[in-house]
Amino acid sequence: MPDGINLAVLIPWVDTRFRDIVTAVEDQSIAGPKRTRLDAKTALELVRQVRFSSGRLEIDLCPDATSKRLEAKHVLDPDALRITMPFTDRRRGVEMKLISGKGTTGIDQRLLTNVALANRWYQQLKTGHSFDEIASEAGTSKRRVQQIVELAFLAPDIVRDITKGLQPTGLTSDWCLRHALPAEWQAQRKRIATL
Repeated sequence: MPDGINLAVLIPWVDTRFRDIVTAVEDQSIAGPKRTRLDAKTALELVRQVRFSSGRLEIDLCPDATSKRLEAKHVLDPDALRITMPFTDRRRGVEMKLISGKGTTGIDQRLLTNVALANRWYQQLKTGHSFDEIASEAGTSKRRVQQIVELAFLAPDIVRDITKGLQPTGLTSDWCLRHALPAEWQAQRKRIATL
C-alpha cells in the first residue's frame, strides 16, 4: 500500500463485499451463515492483497479466511473475492484521502444551510442591516456572519452542485470558513476543483 494510507479505509468495502458473499451463500443453501457486520480486525484478516494502479484500487480477499468466516464449505466464486473500484486521491500536505467513485459526498446539510444563510444575510445587508445587527439577531459573532456571507458569492453552478450533493468531498463548510474563495467564478471553479 502507498505510504500514509490507513488500512481502516478498506473496512467498509470489505464488509460490504463479505455481506454480498454471505447473501450469495444463503441463496445456495437452506442454512446459511448469519448476516453480521464485520469488526475491523476481522475485516482486515480477510484481506489477502491490496493493489493500486492509476485511478484503480483492487482488494483481494483470502479464500480460506473467507470460507472459514462463513462457517460453511462452499466453493467461492473467485470474482466475488475481488473488490475493484475507481478512486481518486486528494493530497493536502502529508495527508492523503482516497475517494471512491466520482469523488462526491452527497448532500452536505451544513454546507447547504450555510449557503442559504449567506444569501439571506446578504439580502439583509443590501436592505441596510449591519453585520452587528445580523449577528445579534442570529446569536453569533460578527466575524462568523462575515465569513458565511462570502458563500453568497459562489458561482451558480457551484451552488447547484451543492444542492444536488455533487460538490467535491473537500468542499465543506469548515473548509469554506477557513479559506477565502476568489470573487471571480472561474477562479472559484479552479480552486474548488483541487479539493
